[in-house]
Amino acid sequence: MDEEVLIESVLRPVLEVFPQVEVIDVGSEDKTLQIVDQFDVPVHKYNLRGINNRTDGNVAGTKYIDIKNSFADKHEWCIFIDGDEIYNIENLNKIQEKINSSRYTAYRVAWKMVREQDGQKQIADTAVDGCKLFKTSEYYHRKAWPVEVLQSRGGDNREPKEKYSIWCWHGVLLQRSTSVPERKIRLTRRLNKAESYNRERQWTNISKWPWL
Repeated sequence: MDEEVLIESVLRPVLEVFPQVEVIDVGSEDKTLQIVDQFDVPVHKYNLRGINNRTDGNVAGTKYIDIKNSFADKHEWCIFIDGDEIYNIENLNKIQEKINSSRYTAYRVAWKMVREQDGQKQIADTAVDGCKLFKTSEYYHRKAWPVEVLQSRGGDNREPKEKYSIWCWHGVLLQRSTSVPERKIRLTRRLNKAESYNRERQWTNISKWPWL
């Protein structure tokens, strides 16, 4: 939702490696969908924007679980890439290699967070995330918002945390939309998270975004 700043950088390398890409939009109001329309990909539109999880009992999260599982069930393997997660070709090829090897039935993806502090671009050390690439006959989404949780359908053969090799740049701390409401919401979230990220991550100054 509202990812106009990064969505092209997210989609372009993915489409170089994987032919089966579908875009799920849950209520963008900026130029995200105009940018996506430049690519030859199916776009599925939902509107979860007006749902307030605080008063509606996480209805948006529940709907998002149903949406994700319905798409995953159409494929043997699946990975959901958020509109602020940017993979390079090397890591996309690693995803293909993992699928071909089938050593595990679910694989982890690490994040390298990026941010801009007082005009200075920065990148953080690697943080290992949960399993995002998974075999759909073995797992389904038990939770999808704000944190993804995969539930095993029986046997559980996930890649151990220390074995990960796939990573992406994660732009969750960037301003990703010109939409005024979205700018305000995300600014508040970044300020709330700033202290913990400063304490938990090591940041390095960079001159330009590495995916450009």
